[in-house]
Amino acid sequence: MGRIIKRVLLGILAILVISAIVFAGFRLYRPARSFVLVNCTAYQVVPRGGFAEAIAVEKGMIKYAGSREGAEPYIRKGLKVIDLKGAFILPGFHDSHTHVLEGGVAQQYCNLDSLTGIKEYEAAIKEYAAKNPKIAWVAGMGWTNDTFPDSNPKKEDLDRLVPDRPAAMMCEDGHNMWVNSLALKEAGITKDTPDPPAGRIERNTAGEPSGTLRESAIDLVMDKAFNPSVFEIFKGLKRGIYDGNSKGITSMMEGRTTIDEYYDLAYKATNFLFGLNARITMAFYVDPKRKDDEQIKEIISNFSNDTSSRLKGDCVKIFIDGVPETRTGWFFEPYEGKGKKEGIPNFKTERLFKLVEVFDKAGFQVEMHACGDRAVNEGLNAVENAIMKNGSRERRHQLVHVYLVRPEDMHRFQELGVYASIQPYWACAMPFNTKINLPNLGKDRYDRLFPFETLYKNGCLLAGGSDYSVDPMDPLMDIQTAVNRQEPGKPADTPVFNASERIDLATAIEAYTINGAKLAHREELVGSIEPGKLADLVILEKNLFNIPAYDIYKTKIIATLLEGEPVFLSTEGAQLFK
Repeated sequence: MGRIIKRVLLGILAILVISAIVFAGFRLYRPARSFVLVNCTAYQVVPRGGFAEAIAVEKGMIKYAGSREGAEPYIRKGLKVIDLKGAFILPGFHDSHTHVLEGGVAQQYCNLDSLTGIKEYEAAIKEYAAKNPKIAWVAGMGWTNDTFPDSNPKKEDLDRLVPDRPAAMMCEDGHNMWVNSLALKEAGITKDTPDPPAGRIERNTAGEPSGTLRESAIDLVMDKAFNPSVFEIFKGLKRGIYDGNSKGITSMMEGRTTIDEYYDLAYKATNFLFGLNARITMAFYVDPKRKDDEQIKEIISNFSNDTSSRLKGDCVKIFIDGVPETRTGWFFEPYEGKGKKEGIPNFKTERLFKLVEVFDKAGFQVEMHACGDRAVNEGLNAVENAIMKNGSRERRHQLVHVYLVRPEDMHRFQELGVYASIQPYWACAMPFNTKINLPNLGKDRYDRLFPFETLYKNGCLLAGGSDYSVDPMDPLMDIQTAVNRQEPGKPADTPVFNASERIDLATAIEAYTINGAKLAHREELVGSIEPGKLADLVILEKNLFNIPAYDIYKTKIIATLLEGEPVFLSTEGAQLFK
């Protein structure tokens, strides 16, 4: 998504001034919900293995969770009784790594997410271009690395689909872009353009740009191709949060909040005017291309850590490496086959250590994208250095993705207080693993990918995330995959991916509830079903402990409640909470 020019800031400020009086009163005086839920099974998460059959909620807070008989005093207070007819309840889900705003905005471009194969991509791109004849750039997102040989789509193929305008299609992973010839021309990318630091312009045998840009090279086109309006930004934010609510999510960690594109201001304005329908933690993006002193000062000035607010910004995001699918993830051993290189680090060690040290001292959590085992090691070393420099205190830094971890680094997560933010949906035998990661990494490394159970046994706290819009925000799909390591939607006998790294259902649920709450410093408020906590709840059709693991993702969400207030209702839920 491109840089938003200053008119965005002025537009948002105008909205604030004009609308504040109209909406602020509505928000301040909206009554909180009070009711008693009965005829249900609620898995409390804390204590582990604890269940309740009734929950009393007063003014958005859980007052009681236990037996049906124990709920009688609250019923006598005149609270509304809602019969859930045997439904299952969990604490509201936490998505600890998602790109809410970007993902929501991306839905307004040419969306390739749900499509499979080149023919479906071609049809969608041609249709989108035809329906939008006046837009200067034809932009979209969602193609998969395994669709094209070497994950290297060609400009000629996109030229055929969009011959009259520049076109750019972002890969689903956000690390690669497919562009046509007019896009390369518009961006001034030629045979003589050097690869930018921590990026690569793929080239044909003649040395000309072939049509694929990787990592930081996508920035050469990004600002031109993806430049949403103020309206599109607000619409995208609403869409992204709703996508999460519809899957039972009440808390989200926004994985890349760019201040210079005013993402933070979009969140602040929405929260002030309307109230966010989720608890959001912003992670401010640290750009490798910018001067550190300048952006450190800017990020620190935006620090906010009020856990009682639905919006806070006490996290920073650092990309240590790229992704293995395009051979930019950073490993100790070189990739298999051509090139024999270990990947691309985005920061020199000294610079990374200094950034983590400075933000740690300022009280920020540091969220580090780290796929390869060398990137994971580098991130752990950076945290260790910060502890030595800044002294001992409780920390909740995190490494995101952690495809591969060296055996000697497993125990360091617990020792350093570092969380592993995992994306379980990737831990199955999907084509991006079997067709790309297996040949890229070789069988030995492939057989050790996504080591959830080993990390857990070594005392590491696992927090679950989707990386939306790379994949859907769907905790049930992620929980299922973490438990059975099989591709969702496939038969029960489909191949299991590294079976020894399966985790049990209770552990997987904890990753999406109490551990997510801890990572966001909100465990005193949410993450479990206990008296004194806010009524952030998800009501499901079936008890997850009583169904086959490969059916978990099919379980219907009946309602999602934020402080007892419905933020998503199915048809059945609407009848219950009318």
